[in-house]
Amino acid sequence: MPVKTDFYCKYLSANPEDEKWQIFCTSSGVARTPAWGQYPAHPEAHPSKYCADTWEQGRILDEFALIYITIGRGRFKTEANDPVIVEAGTVLMVFPGIHHWYAPFPETGWDEYWVCFDGGYPRLLMEKGFFNPSQSLFTPGLHDEILDDFLAIIELTEKDSSIFQPELGARIIDLLALLLKNRRSSQNEQDEEEKLVEKAKFLFEERIHESIDMSDFALSLGIDYAKFRRIFKEQTNQSPYQYFLNLKIEKAKHLLCDLTTSIKEIAYSLSFENQYYFSRVFKKKTGFSPTHWQEYYLKKVLTY
Repeated sequence: MPVKTDFYCKYLSANPEDEKWQIFCTSSGVARTPAWGQYPAHPEAHPSKYCADTWEQGRILDEFALIYITIGRGRFKTEANDPVIVEAGTVLMVFPGIHHWYAPFPETGWDEYWVCFDGGYPRLLMEKGFFNPSQSLFTPGLHDEILDDFLAIIELTEKDSSIFQPELGARIIDLLALLLKNRRSSQNEQDEEEKLVEKAKFLFEERIHESIDMSDFALSLGIDYAKFRRIFKEQTNQSPYQYFLNLKIEKAKHLLCDLTTSIKEIAYSLSFENQYYFSRVFKKKTGFSPTHWQEYYLKKVLTY
């Protein structure tokens, strides 16, 4: 690839003909900041308005900027968002007129690629809601097509002669489209995972009196168990088995309030192996044996 340096940047001006194209590049570059290195690495290379040491100072740009972090970690804060931790594989989007600040953690440093741009077209996209300051992070991960666009833009600006703004503009549009596509794909995947978990929870409720083999259950949802377990735990902080077991214990609490039903009957109705296994699990989950739970409940009723 064209960029093999630890630092490169170039600032461009747009003439009236460039502005007619409705999207033009104002800056691009790459910077590799090592752990405990100065940030920005070469402040003298940037116009003063592009540098900010602290959040209080921060900066406000007149244009848009995309910053791709490929190695390291750091922080990002804007007036439109709460502070966030930035991981490798994140693209920051800075909007015109929005106060912001970002920097790598000193102990990790980071590698960043950036492009600044402006014009009627990106402002129209913002006006139409495709991009907005309240959603200024993209998390495509280490995405080769996105990196290729950044590198192509940087390579084009490296050519001192005949910088061709329409070609730069086309690359920037492609980059914006890739980011939007990735966000929508991620959102669709997240929506599908949420639907999967909600369906599983519904079926667990429906089948609370049964014994469920989780591998078979996952296959009935069209997914292998390892993936199902990961998705389910990410969204509930419990494995499917523990979630189902906790549902049974909550149901058992209600059934135990009916003193005419024996503990053995309750254990059987919820498909526990036997009364003793049920009692052991119940105590582990609640701190009470089933008998003591009944006594506790009865005492509460009489006190009330």
